[in-house]
Amino acid sequence: MRWLPMCVLAVVSVTVRGDELRTGGDYGPGVVVQISTTGVSFRVPPGWRALYPPTGGETILLRAEQGQGRGIFTCALGVESAQLQEEMAAEKWVAEGVTLAPAGAVREGSGRLRADYRGPEGTVGRGLGIVPGGGRAALAVLAGPAAEARRLEAALTAIADAVEFGDAPEAAELRSLEARLRGSRLHSTRLRTSDDYAETRHIVYDLCRDGAFSLLATIEASAPGKDGLGGVKLEPRTTDEAQGRWRLIERLGRRPTLMFTSAEGVIAYQPLVVNGGEILLDGRPTTLEASQECQ
Repeated sequence: MRWLPMCVLAVVSVTVRGDELRTGGDYGPGVVVQISTTGVSFRVPPGWRALYPPTGGETILLRAEQGQGRGIFTCALGVESAQLQEEMAAEKWVAEGVTLAPAGAVREGSGRLRADYRGPEGTVGRGLGIVPGGGRAALAVLAGPAAEARRLEAALTAIADAVEFGDAPEAAELRSLEARLRGSRLHSTRLRTSDDYAETRHIVYDLCRDGAFSLLATIEASAPGKDGLGGVKLEPRTTDEAQGRWRLIERLGRRPTLMFTSAEGVIAYQPLVVNGGEILLDGRPTTLEASQECQ
């Protein structure tokens, strides 16, 4: 996406046994859906169904059995309250043709985050986020006609009251990888060529140990000689610069992802693949070395 709840939440160390999340899974009211990779489980609220698309992905779709209610449930590792607030303050897709825009600031209280949204043709949305600590988070967003707002609130509360956080098998691996990245420089290169033009784009990320980052992107371009004329090589030029905060997260059904939040509050996500000595950042071959900018 361009990837997030007024009783006191009880956090437990043992997750409720339920139906394991599977691609193409369809879960009826009252079913406990178990997401083992993140150690999260939630109960489908009364009058609703949950569907995990055949293609997988980072969201579980929610659909009211009566009325026009639609929504999503998702969870992630490596996300703290500040990151979830930023996520919830962005637009939210909840159904085909229904994208919600924020309507006011995200509110915090009793260990939960709440947000209101507006959608097309009078649609209203409600969002509820839970961050129990330890880098885990869950988010539910529901939408429907304004006349169904109370039903949306009731369903959200039912979801939040039944969410449980247990052991997250992938959390230790994620934190180990994040520790490896702290104090490092990631450098990727993208080459574009044609018969009469060549362009090389260099992107450098410095990932500081305190969670700060800086980005510098430059382009070198050249054109070969042609028809007796000499070639041209342009001076390197800077195309992008940014500073802010970085964090390594892992969303439902996705690989580890670098989350960059600029000083202006803009969020960007770069999927990260590390396989031995091979590193791909957003699909680009990338080198990893010690950063000299932020030790």
